[in-house]
Amino acid sequence: MNIKEAYEVMQAEWVRVNDVQKGDTVRILRDYNTYELGCDAGGDDNTEKQSRVVSTKNRHIGVAGFGFVPFFVLEIVDQPRDKSKMIDIKGKKWSEDTIAEALKAHAK
Repeated sequence: MNIKEAYEVMQAEWVRVNDVQKGDTVRILRDYNTYELGCDAGGDDNTEKQSRVVSTKNRHIGVAGFGFVPFFVLEIVDQPRDKSKMIDIKGKKWSEDTIAEALKAHAK
């Protein structure tokens, strides 16, 4: 496994463990260098700025207004969803709304 692949594995685990989803608010804790820890994202120093997560599907976390930011410089500030309405199915958490939509689509 090369360093970029290792980075992708570490980010996926960070997203899973912290239950990071689109709409969560994160703070950028520090500046980072291009290719640091296998992350090829680079950017301006946006230390202490906050914004919403727009994507966790790519090799980096998409943060509104800042492009892609490596997971290791982010702090989760707010996760607005109602955790009480999350249902665990085989270790993966699903919202009641997502399950309802899937059932409606399956019924068609």
